[in-house]
Amino acid sequence: MITTTAVSVKYDYDPNVTKYSVPYQWREDADIKAHYYDGTLEYSLWIWRDYIKLTEGEDYSFKDGIFTLLRALPAGSVLEIFRATMPLQTAELTRAYDDSITRNTMCIQELRYWLHHWEHELRQFEHFARHEIEDLNGSLDKFQ
Repeated sequence: MITTTAVSVKYDYDPNVTKYSVPYQWREDADIKAHYYDGTLEYSLWIWRDYIKLTEGEDYSFKDGIFTLLRALPAGSVLEIFRATMPLQTAELTRAYDDSITRNTMCIQELRYWLHHWEHELRQFEHFARHEIEDLNGSLDKFQ
Protein backbone atom coordinates (compact mmCIF):
# COMPACT_ATOMS: atom_id res chain seq x y z
CA MET A 1 0.00 0.00 0.00
CA ILE A 2 1.31 3.46 -0.91
CA THR A 3 0.83 6.07 1.80
CA THR A 4 2.34 9.21 0.24
CA THR A 5 2.32 11.01 -3.12
CA ALA A 6 5.88 12.34 -2.77
CA VAL A 7 8.42 11.18 -5.35
CA SER A 8 11.32 13.52 -4.55
CA VAL A 9 12.97 15.46 -1.78
CA LYS A 10 15.34 18.45 -1.98
CA TYR A 11 18.11 19.32 0.43
CA ASP A 12 20.31 22.42 0.58
CA TYR A 13 23.79 20.97 0.33
CA ASP A 14 25.80 21.02 3.54
CA PRO A 15 29.42 19.77 3.21
CA ASN A 16 29.19 18.40 6.77
CA VAL A 17 26.30 16.07 5.88
CA THR A 18 26.76 12.94 3.77
CA LYS A 19 23.71 10.86 4.72
CA TYR A 20 20.18 11.81 3.75
CA SER A 21 16.83 10.19 4.40
CA VAL A 22 14.34 9.40 1.66
CA PRO A 23 10.88 10.09 3.13
CA TYR A 24 8.79 8.31 0.50
CA GLN A 25 8.27 4.76 -0.67
CA TRP A 26 10.23 2.85 -3.32
CA ARG A 27 10.29 -0.76 -4.46
CA GLU A 28 13.96 -1.30 -5.30
CA ASP A 29 17.08 0.61 -4.23
CA ALA A 30 18.00 1.05 -7.91
CA ASP A 31 14.86 3.19 -8.36
CA ILE A 32 16.41 6.00 -6.31
CA LYS A 33 18.27 8.59 -8.41
CA ALA A 34 19.73 12.03 -7.74
CA HIS A 35 20.90 15.24 -9.34
CA TYR A 36 21.86 18.68 -8.13
CA TYR A 37 21.62 22.29 -9.20
CA ASP A 38 24.64 24.47 -8.53
CA GLY A 39 23.37 27.79 -9.86
CA THR A 40 25.83 28.04 -12.75
CA LEU A 41 23.16 28.30 -15.44
CA GLU A 42 20.53 30.93 -14.85
CA TYR A 43 18.62 30.50 -18.08
CA SER A 44 18.84 28.73 -21.39
CA LEU A 45 16.34 28.57 -24.22
CA TRP A 46 14.18 25.83 -22.75
CA ILE A 47 15.09 25.47 -19.07
CA TRP A 48 15.77 27.71 -16.12
CA ARG A 49 17.99 25.37 -14.16
CA ASP A 50 20.84 23.14 -15.15
CA TYR A 51 20.63 19.92 -13.15
CA ILE A 52 23.78 17.83 -12.97
CA LYS A 53 23.08 14.10 -12.84
CA LEU A 54 24.75 12.06 -10.11
CA THR A 55 25.88 8.51 -10.81
CA GLU A 56 25.13 5.68 -8.42
CA GLY A 57 28.33 4.03 -7.18
CA GLU A 58 30.51 7.01 -8.10
CA ASP A 59 28.67 9.98 -6.63
CA TYR A 60 26.23 8.33 -4.23
CA SER A 61 25.03 5.05 -2.79
CA PHE A 62 21.58 4.07 -1.59
CA LYS A 63 20.86 1.16 0.71
CA ASP A 64 18.20 0.41 3.30
CA GLY A 65 16.60 3.83 2.92
CA ILE A 66 19.79 5.84 3.42
CA PHE A 67 21.17 7.99 0.60
CA THR A 68 24.92 8.54 1.05
CA LEU A 69 26.73 11.23 -0.90
CA LEU A 70 30.20 9.95 -1.86
CA ARG A 71 31.65 13.22 -3.14
CA ALA A 72 31.44 16.91 -2.37
CA LEU A 73 29.10 19.17 -4.32
CA PRO A 74 29.74 22.83 -5.12
CA ALA A 75 28.89 25.25 -2.32
CA GLY A 76 25.32 26.50 -2.52
CA SER A 77 24.05 23.46 -4.42
CA VAL A 78 20.59 21.98 -4.02
CA LEU A 79 20.52 18.17 -3.96
CA GLU A 80 17.37 16.47 -5.25
CA ILE A 81 16.80 12.78 -4.56
CA PHE A 82 13.97 11.28 -6.58
CA ARG A 83 12.32 8.00 -7.38
CA ALA A 84 12.43 6.70 -10.97
CA THR A 85 10.54 3.42 -10.98
CA MET A 86 10.97 1.23 -14.03
CA PRO A 87 7.46 0.49 -15.38
CA LEU A 88 7.91 -3.26 -15.62
CA GLN A 89 5.79 -6.19 -14.58
CA THR A 90 8.35 -8.33 -12.79
CA ALA A 91 6.11 -11.24 -11.77
CA GLU A 92 2.87 -12.98 -12.68
CA LEU A 93 -0.09 -11.05 -11.36
CA THR A 94 -1.42 -14.08 -9.55
CA ARG A 95 1.68 -14.17 -7.34
CA ALA A 96 2.45 -10.50 -7.02
CA TYR A 97 -0.74 -8.57 -7.76
CA ASP A 98 -0.15 -6.07 -4.97
CA ASP A 99 3.48 -5.44 -6.01
CA SER A 100 2.44 -4.79 -9.62
CA ILE A 101 -0.29 -2.36 -8.61
CA THR A 102 2.16 -0.60 -6.27
CA ARG A 103 4.78 -0.26 -9.04
CA ASN A 104 2.20 1.15 -11.47
CA THR A 105 0.93 3.61 -8.88
CA MET A 106 4.49 4.81 -8.25
CA CYS A 107 5.06 5.33 -11.98
CA ILE A 108 1.87 7.37 -12.23
CA GLN A 109 2.96 9.50 -9.26
CA GLU A 110 6.32 10.16 -10.90
CA LEU A 111 4.68 11.14 -14.18
CA ARG A 112 2.44 13.55 -12.27
CA TYR A 113 5.51 15.02 -10.53
CA TRP A 114 7.41 15.59 -13.79
CA LEU A 115 4.36 17.04 -15.57
CA HIS A 116 3.92 19.49 -12.70
CA HIS A 117 7.64 20.29 -12.81
CA TRP A 118 7.55 21.09 -16.53
CA GLU A 119 4.32 23.09 -16.17
CA HIS A 120 6.18 25.25 -13.65
CA GLU A 121 9.16 25.60 -16.02
CA LEU A 122 6.86 26.64 -18.89
CA ARG A 123 5.21 29.28 -16.69
CA GLN A 124 8.62 30.71 -15.84
CA PHE A 125 9.54 30.78 -19.53
CA GLU A 126 6.25 32.51 -20.38
CA HIS A 127 6.95 35.13 -17.70
CA PHE A 128 10.47 35.69 -19.05
CA ALA A 129 9.24 35.92 -22.67
CA ARG A 130 6.51 38.40 -21.72
CA HIS A 131 9.07 40.71 -20.08
CA GLU A 132 11.44 40.42 -23.05
CA ILE A 133 8.64 41.38 -25.44
CA GLU A 134 7.64 44.32 -23.24
CA ASP A 135 11.26 45.51 -23.16
CA LEU A 136 11.53 45.14 -26.92
CA ASN A 137 8.29 47.07 -27.46
CA GLY A 138 9.56 49.83 -25.17
CA SER A 139 12.80 50.05 -27.17
CA LEU A 140 10.89 50.25 -30.44
CA ASP A 141 8.70 53.05 -29.08
CA LYS A 142 11.83 55.16 -28.56
CA PHE A 143 12.58 55.04 -32.32
CA GLN A 144 9.12 56.06 -33.49
